[in-house]
Amino acid sequence: MILLWLLTSCLHQKLTNMNEANDVEQMTLEISDWVGKEDILPFHQHTIAKWFEIMIQQQIEMGNYAEVVQLYELQLKFVNREDVFSEEGVVFDIQIHLIRFMTLDSQYLDAKRYVNELLQINQSSEQECVSCRLQLQSELGNINRCLKDYKTARRQLESVLNEQTTLTNIDAIDILVTKHYLANTLNVLKEDQLAETLYVEVIQSRSRLLGDYHPDTLNTKYGLAYLYKRLDRYSESEVLYQETLNGRSHIFHESHPQIISTLKSLGSLYTLQHKHALAVETYSKVEMSIVQSKGEQHPDLMLISAELAKNHRQLNEFEQAINCYHRLLELQQLHLSDDDPKIIRTLQRMIQIYIDSKQYEKVVETYVRFLDKSLELNLMTPTSLSKSLSSILNYGERVKDANQLARVYEHILTISQSQLGERDQVTCRIRIELSKVYFQRGDTA
Repeated sequence: MILLWLLTSCLHQKLTNMNEANDVEQMTLEISDWVGKEDILPFHQHTIAKWFEIMIQQQIEMGNYAEVVQLYELQLKFVNREDVFSEEGVVFDIQIHLIRFMTLDSQYLDAKRYVNELLQINQSSEQECVSCRLQLQSELGNINRCLKDYKTARRQLESVLNEQTTLTNIDAIDILVTKHYLANTLNVLKEDQLAETLYVEVIQSRSRLLGDYHPDTLNTKYGLAYLYKRLDRYSESEVLYQETLNGRSHIFHESHPQIISTLKSLGSLYTLQHKHALAVETYSKVEMSIVQSKGEQHPDLMLISAELAKNHRQLNEFEQAINCYHRLLELQQLHLSDDDPKIIRTLQRMIQIYIDSKQYEKVVETYVRFLDKSLELNLMTPTSLSKSLSSILNYGERVKDANQLARVYEHILTISQSQLGERDQVTCRIRIELSKVYFQRGDTA
């Protein structure tokens, strides 16, 4: 018993001194071991319960949803032990939180199965808990929305809300959750007036009951901001996005998914408003957060690189735009399949920027890459091929490097001969232009 007490004291000390991120995994393993022990004394229970409280909150603030799910699963195992005392409703609260974080972590099908299992258990019990059933059905509606089954989600959520509002023993917070889920669903279905009415009502109620900067209040503001952006009500949207960002920044770590999503939405709004400098500033923050939290080659950086390039181009910052497109192309080649048409579109945009910045050597060079890739994917018709070859010749007239031109013209001559034929007009023109380049270099060919 003394040895067990000493081990528990050691565990409590580790919990108190835990600061580093790599401590999390080790502490999880140790607590998991404790949860599986045959005997857990009251002191152990208090220590483990405190660990769950600290660790779950820490992981939520960091946005590590997968870890939060694992912790809630472990906590359920702990509180379901016969020798652990739990207050009434604690198990169900953990189950609801587990469902919500499974949904946040995009574990939609697993979350749906779990909800249906709990609904069956509740239904088969001697005395069904009506409020529990309604909460679970509300979560099920939200999961169906995430699975893009919007009509089913709407039907389920409206049914839950109608029943919740007719009962007297339903917590107002639970009703607001359903209204928030329904507003999100109506937003996607473009039932704009109904969605706006619900959003405003939920924001006012949550601000009063939970506070202006509670995560739930901020989530509803974020939904309304998206609705206003979609309706071109940009000024109202910007105010709400800024409020959401300020609130989330006080709650979460700077690389938290909800902060990143808010910054991305704000950057998109700035682009729509032609506030390109602000858009660049905002997307740069997103880029830095992703690099710091996920690494320099994470696929999420593809969208950010594309948006940065677009806004730099609008500011006539051609070099920055080109650098962003090069970065985007590297990421696409790393994460996308060789036949993905997004790579072709990136090359086309690079060509246009090189044209805008009058870098004709790069225009020709990139045009050849575009041409080769398009032929590889069988995306070229004879007409589009002729047009592309002619464009290369036209921009080639402005290129001063004869050696580069010779290599390019020799390459496209081979393509034209094989694809269009020896006597095609474009093939003949390439042959003439190549002869001029040879003469310019002093070749005898």
